[in-house]
Amino acid sequence: MNTRALSFRAAFAALAIVLVRPACAEDSSPGFPLDEEAWRATHIVLASREARSGGAIVVSECWKGDLKPGETLTVPFLAAFDDPAELAKDGPGGTRLAGARAVVFLERGDEKAGWLPSSRSPGRSKDASRAPSVAWVDSSGIYASYRGLGLTREKGCFPVADLRSSEDMKSRIDRVLAVKKRFDRVLAVKNARQRCDLLATFTGSELACASDAAFEALEACGLDAQDVLNDIYADEARARVHARAARALVEVRGTDIFVNLLDNEVRFYRNVAPSLEGPEGAERVGHHRTTALWILGQIRSHRAFIARETVKQFRDILHSARRPEETNASPSLESICDEILSAPRR
Repeated sequence: MNTRALSFRAAFAALAIVLVRPACAEDSSPGFPLDEEAWRATHIVLASREARSGGAIVVSECWKGDLKPGETLTVPFLAAFDDPAELAKDGPGGTRLAGARAVVFLERGDEKAGWLPSSRSPGRSKDASRAPSVAWVDSSGIYASYRGLGLTREKGCFPVADLRSSEDMKSRIDRVLAVKKRFDRVLAVKNARQRCDLLATFTGSELACASDAAFEALEACGLDAQDVLNDIYADEARARVHARAARALVEVRGTDIFVNLLDNEVRFYRNVAPSLEGPEGAERVGHHRTTALWILGQIRSHRAFIARETVKQFRDILHSARRPEETNASPSLESICDEILSAPRR
């Protein structure tokens, strides 16, 4: 067997370990989507509330928006937390958070709706009490509710591992808001091509909410964004966001671009992947696998027969390697290719 094939298999073996390893204890605890909440909210307040308040809070500090300390707000979705069990540490039987203040992420609704949770947006739960738009500040740390994250456990709250105090929380929120401020300035640029070039700088952001917002804005630019999206998709250094770039290109160009997108993956798996080794190689292959899964899934759902020949090339490359990744990961790329190729033409 040649050394290129061995390297290819070594990279996939490393990827297989990443894909199938069990989560460690640190990974298994739920988290709080702080960055996304801060990005979406029109107002963020640190507030106090009394038991059985019916959702009434008194603003202590305003971290985003135009509210003033001392203002009283009625936030209907917070009424769900009048039940003491909702603020019990680690479930209904745990110790209740003592004197907890709330950090609340809000969107100003209309006069009838009042204040809404920032995460109550299209595609999310219609039950506002299941929005993760509130965190609780206790002397022992920051807590979030199981209810807010829509988890099976109905009541109680858990500590947010990477946040220890309201100061930690505000510092991280300030970093998100600084990026959001720059992003909003870019959205105001009138020249579409220039705006697209500037939006591209956000697509690789470590803030997932900033990256996704940039791609959504590029999609809204239509064909003016085509060159920028092609550059992102062709840039191997940005493989982490290739799947999202592919999605944006389909949005801008339509399904006719499926062949070009899959061609890129064919070239990678044929010319680049065989020489990759170790964890870094596995990471690059993993990004491309995510992208290929999305493209193949779209080809399958759209019954894009124009791409069948490219799918066959891709399947043959995958078949020749017989990698551990395809044994341990589900679904396998090869099986999806076979499904597409076996589908009857209509």
